[in-house]
Amino acid sequence: MTAQKAMMAMPTSAPAMRRHLVGEHEMSEEAAADMEMPDMRDRHDTMHESDVGHTHSGMAALQVAAARKSFAPIDFKLSEAGDVTVAFSRLDVVDADNDVTRPGAIPAGKAVPMSAYGHTSWDGALPTGRGKLREADGLGIFDGKFFMDTDQGRNAHATVKAMAELQQWSYGYKVLDGGPVVLDNMSVRELRRLDVYEISPVLIGAGVGTSTLAIKSGAPGPEMPWAERLSWYVDSLSALLDHGKARQELRASEGRKLSRTDRARLEDLEVALNGHLAAIHELLLVPEDPKAAQRRLTTIMVEVELARMLGVPV
Repeated sequence: MTAQKAMMAMPTSAPAMRRHLVGEHEMSEEAAADMEMPDMRDRHDTMHESDVGHTHSGMAALQVAAARKSFAPIDFKLSEAGDVTVAFSRLDVVDADNDVTRPGAIPAGKAVPMSAYGHTSWDGALPTGRGKLREADGLGIFDGKFFMDTDQGRNAHATVKAMAELQQWSYGYKVLDGGPVVLDNMSVRELRRLDVYEISPVLIGAGVGTSTLAIKSGAPGPEMPWAERLSWYVDSLSALLDHGKARQELRASEGRKLSRTDRARLEDLEVALNGHLAAIHELLLVPEDPKAAQRRLTTIMVEVELARMLGVPV
């Protein structure tokens, strides 16, 4: 029988990583206490190379920023048998994210899953199909097939067919090679090589420019455990700040600064975060046990009464 590894969330903070290394990887508390987060990540990855008894969802995605793009399907074919062909990206054309995807950027021949509607397979919904990527005639193309022998595949096929022009197609990716260039006196990001994770039908306008944390975890709903909710917001804030740094560096390379609007929104964020620090500190306070508080009060009262009996002014 093949042993299955337990799946657990990847620690995203230094305290959580220390607890993980000590509890799951048997590192001594003394050794973990002296390590910074980058060193702990390196040690953690090395330990996983030894095939430990658990895995983490999204390990690679947490280490490398990724994104997704949504496009109206340029050439869409859908058969009753479940075969689907969709041209999901134009090459050498500046898109809504101010990116230009170059020929050769799409990993031709790579097999990728077709996610449930709106990238919800990242949240646990079963994939609805699979297919392969290719480039042809200046287009990035997905040739796939819905899983018509499953309920989710048939339902997805019927939904995509009925939605028709009211939907777009989106793909999750990370940039392996790219950078800023100037085209027609306009600064854009050139995408020269991508790693595409999956393809998904989405509502029109969904997710242009959003980070992979929105694909991977989804906006936290009421059923999400508190610890996972906290991790989602921590990761989202980190992704937001990383995007801000990249934007600042891009503008600096062009001899420009952040716009007044960008600065104003960052100042709003700073004020909001400072205002929430007190609330965070209150949440971290450990409330005193009521019985212990009563015992402490009784002890004080006894000591005060004893002092009075001895004539000590109180």
